[in-house]
Amino acid sequence: HRDLHKEYRRQRQMCIRDRVDLDIDKPIQDAFSTFLQFNVLSAYRRGAEEVSHDHEECMHNISLSVVHNCVIAIAEEGNLADVLKSKQQWFLHTLLPVLVHDIGSAKNQPHNACLAAKCINCLAGCAPFVRESIVGAGAIDALSAACIVGAGSHDSLSEVSDRTVRLLLCP
Repeated sequence: HRDLHKEYRRQRQMCIRDRVDLDIDKPIQDAFSTFLQFNVLSAYRRGAEEVSHDHEECMHNISLSVVHNCVIAIAEEGNLADVLKSKQQWFLHTLLPVLVHDIGSAKNQPHNACLAAKCINCLAGCAPFVRESIVGAGAIDALSAACIVGAGSHDSLSEVSDRTVRLLLCP
């Protein structure tokens, strides 16, 4: 969240200094893409050993929250499919595996699984190629298992997992 805010302020200051009108869509999309490409999720996948496990988990949860908020914001603008298409390799090989892994870890990290399921739910509705990629990454099995885990201990996880499975199975 802090990185997005810094990027927005930097863009705004440049626009004010150069007396150019601020195009909100472009800075948000650029900041979203930059954040997603170089954020803590990538560090999480690398397994940075110098960071304590608790701190890493906390940062990962915060990153998922930021990614979820960014996905919602870009989807509301109607540009999510374009952003994902422009970053398709990153989406397929970095973001999607992390989200599916987090959903699959629902028993140990239900809050992370819930945020990841919310991201998948939002992503699944933006374009057919995204939905097909999500299904191909094994999200339906992970979401189904998360729904069962959530039924006993995390109502929000259960609800969003069930809703997302139904969305992914719809033709």
